[in-house]
Amino acid sequence: MRRMARYDSEAKNLLIVNGVIIVLMTLCMILRCAARLKTRNIHYLSDGLCLVAYAVSIAIAALLFDYLHNTAVGGVFRPHNITDPTDVAHVIWFQAFSKLRYISQLLYSFDYAVVKFSILAFLWDVFGADSRNKMFIKIVTVACVMWCIAFTFLAAFRCKNPVDGWTTNNPPELCIYAPYVFIPFESTNLFFDVVILSIPAFAVQKLKLDKWKKFSVIGIFLLGGSVCVASIVRLAEISKTTDWAIFFWSMMQLGLSIICACLPTLGALFRSNSNKVGSSSKYSGFTSSSGKRGSGIAFKVKDVELGDRGPWIDNRAATGSTSWAPRDNDGSESELPPEPMFSSRITTV
Repeated sequence: MRRMARYDSEAKNLLIVNGVIIVLMTLCMILRCAARLKTRNIHYLSDGLCLVAYAVSIAIAALLFDYLHNTAVGGVFRPHNITDPTDVAHVIWFQAFSKLRYISQLLYSFDYAVVKFSILAFLWDVFGADSRNKMFIKIVTVACVMWCIAFTFLAAFRCKNPVDGWTTNNPPELCIYAPYVFIPFESTNLFFDVVILSIPAFAVQKLKLDKWKKFSVIGIFLLGGSVCVASIVRLAEISKTTDWAIFFWSMMQLGLSIICACLPTLGALFRSNSNKVGSSSKYSGFTSSSGKRGSGIAFKVKDVELGDRGPWIDNRAATGSTSWAPRDNDGSESELPPEPMFSSRITTV
């Protein structure tokens, strides 16, 4: 408490939100790893990207903690602009703050994209069996790659000489006014969040699930709507150029993105052993586009009436051939065609 007392209110708020978000992110990442180990099924791309996003967010928080602990004078988060170039201590403080802001903007721009790629890779595994879903995910992924490259470049070279981003007061002749870059960035970031959240909402509608099962599955994914709320608030703060609030909502948004990316993968931890793969022939699940067993989300799909429809049904067994060769003492019943075979896969995340 004594250490917290030395900081101003802005610094305290940032320390608290970063601490809470780090704890929640770490817990979700541990649970995600536990779920993967339980099912012995690792999605290397989506899990790896989520781990990268988590590591980058920890690096951003570490930079902020280091600045507040070692550089901020009197525990004040933001120094005022340089008015006396001979005040060396203040100039060093201002440049340290500007460098923190510059690096954080770059890392945030990159990390938001990494989280999106992780979620898109997960959606590909879950819903990629449908050709239309696959094509839509490809289009969104390509658009996100272009978006990431464009705005990361703009954030890096907002000033003619990048060093001017932290060594001057950013006069208009040297640097583009920050909101002119980051308002379009955050607007498109919000747009992509909404588009990505719509993918599972539409894909689940095509599955033969009862109403409440659909609501529960969609609800898991739509928890990501909290990220959109943080994005809207951050967009408003960027227009006000309130530095501490931008830091606050940026970390909040990034942390919620990583947490929501982990939530759909945790179902395996709450699934009983009786619900393992193939435990009942009356159930079928949906598999990943790669065809790997156990690569979907952790819920059962009750599907006794699907017949030969649906991307999760293996029709190769339901051919017109007889189920066994006729023998001399066999009757006409030996020529009866076999009943269609239902797939009994339950996929887990």
